[in-house]
Amino acid sequence: MKLPARALGIEFAEGRIHFVQMKRMFGPSSVTKMATLELSSATGEAEVAERMSAFLSEKGLRCRRVVAGIPLKDAMIRVIELPGVEEKHLRQMLEFEIERSFPISAAEAYFDYSLLEPIDDRARLLVVAVERTILERYKNLISEAGLPTMAITPAILAEIELPALRDTDSEISALIRSNSASTEVAVLARRMPAGIYRFTHPNGAGSTGNNTSPEQLVSRLLSATRQACTSATGVPLPTHLVASGRSLSPEVSDELARGLGIDEVDTLGLNLGLREDETASV
Repeated sequence: MKLPARALGIEFAEGRIHFVQMKRMFGPSSVTKMATLELSSATGEAEVAERMSAFLSEKGLRCRRVVAGIPLKDAMIRVIELPGVEEKHLRQMLEFEIERSFPISAAEAYFDYSLLEPIDDRARLLVVAVERTILERYKNLISEAGLPTMAITPAILAEIELPALRDTDSEISALIRSNSASTEVAVLARRMPAGIYRFTHPNGAGSTGNNTSPEQLVSRLLSATRQACTSATGVPLPTHLVASGRSLSPEVSDELARGLGIDEVDTLGLNLGLREDETASV
């Protein structure tokens, strides 16, 4: 995703909203401001919008371009195969495949895809879909907080790079996404989300913090993975592990894999959210 010269990133998480203000001149993007708004579970959507607006003003976070990320639990993921066609026609073909692969119609969903393999006789795509009603809630929150809705392209969801799903034959995979505040473990059964478990880090210290040792983090990850499998009835422990290389150290990932009896760990760049892209449409 190519960010504009200035952009405000918003990540909606359980109990909090993260804000990151970015600026890009001639080279890579740089972070100019970061802030987190803490929320209680009882906070209603109207109050969330009011608190977002006040928080944005207090922290001086304003931008004409917004990129918003949503939790993995609000999205559906499928791997879809299509006959080989020119890449520019893939989105149009996917519109006809959505209803066969997802429990919603194309009219009820926003979707995006990532090409897993080069187009030849067949094209394998990782497709992410979100119900319009869910996505509209996030869009309305952003609008009611005083940010310009014209900055969001609502027809696009998710830029995903998932190399681990290209060649694996494993039926059960675990996706680990971790940051300094929390960790989310999603178990995929036959490449479809089956169970999700999330835990927060004490004092906001996760894989990049100083208050949680690697041993403690591995222990919590093992427990979270087992909990995610337990929440998915009949799903055994994963035989394939995908860890976010940007937020989990190789040592932690390898130790977790050993604890699960997995030989290899794949790295993952995962960003489920709205992609600011003026050319894409559903």
